[in-house]
Amino acid sequence: SAPVTEGTEYSFGYFIPNTKSGAFDLAETDMSQELQNQSNAAKVLYGSNDGITPRVAALAKNITNGIAGEEQKAAAISAWLKKNCTYTLSPPQPWARQDFAEYFLLDSHRGYCQHFATAMVLLLRASGVPARYVEGYAVPSAKASNVENIYEITNAQAHAWVEYYSPKCGFVTADPTPGTSLPKPAALFDTESGAPHVSASSVPARKPSSVPSKPDASPSSSLSASSASHSGGKAENAYGMLFSFLRAAAVAIAIAAAVYFGKVAYRAVWFALLRHGDSRKMVLTLYQYFARVFSKLGFKTPPSGTPNELAAEVRRKIPFSPVSFNRVTEIYCSVRYGGHAVTESERSDFICFYRSLPGTCRRHFGRFRWFEVS
Repeated sequence: SAPVTEGTEYSFGYFIPNTKSGAFDLAETDMSQELQNQSNAAKVLYGSNDGITPRVAALAKNITNGIAGEEQKAAAISAWLKKNCTYTLSPPQPWARQDFAEYFLLDSHRGYCQHFATAMVLLLRASGVPARYVEGYAVPSAKASNVENIYEITNAQAHAWVEYYSPKCGFVTADPTPGTSLPKPAALFDTESGAPHVSASSVPARKPSSVPSKPDASPSSSLSASSASHSGGKAENAYGMLFSFLRAAAVAIAIAAAVYFGKVAYRAVWFALLRHGDSRKMVLTLYQYFARVFSKLGFKTPPSGTPNELAAEVRRKIPFSPVSFNRVTEIYCSVRYGGHAVTESERSDFICFYRSLPGTCRRHFGRFRWFEVS
């Protein structure tokens, strides 16, 4: 389909059920097979709980606890959003990987129409009501002319709202954003009368900004308010993004520090237990640790290679002192293959090499590389 160009005129009709009317409450509850199929399809297409976090699901349960009908649940959720959340064009941003809707509902409580509509869709689905997110244009409260039911629609009315599924009458419109002006059943329509006729002059669409219309505001004044709000909110949004970045960086540093010091503490306890245990076990265990570290650092020997071949490879690239890896390998081979009893001097050499290994490797490969392989 081609985009609607400026100056194009078109008309459409729509049905707005009045969920507060007595006729609606007395609607037939025994659905035909066709309606049952439509209801099942709506649940499959728009009733998924994918992407709903446990905290959002718990909030939905709390809001709709004891409420049975789809219309009543939608009304309760919309009322909760309007009471507990504030409209703003410059909301704070969630930090890295934090769920967008969860942050809006449970932390910031500040956002524009896309926040409110997304949140209501998730809360409805978590409450067992199929719902979908809709973007379009809200009918302004001020008429463009004296002709009845004629309105001028511009980009100032770009908006997002919700449609939830009712087995009684299909999809029903709901708008949880405070201060917006979607057509209200009580004001524009009754289920027993005809649908209103709306004519719209359209301009190329942009991303909805959801500027809430004041009761007596004209489209031009709404657009001016939108521009001013956007300009005034840039600094606040920048500070919010900076704060989110700094908070994420602080969390990352704290996690890295916890991992590092946890690793250091574990290695210290491990070495203390070896040092105060059997000397033969200490020699065999420490050598396996040395060989594993050198393998991670790129010192490779063939599968049939010997400890002496590894020692020669290490000697060519890294000079260890005061105890060389050749000396460590010699002690290991005599203990491992010759049944040699470890002397106190050999024990001291192994301990000395273990203590010199971190500093020597950090100088040759860098601190991060050593932290990665140790």
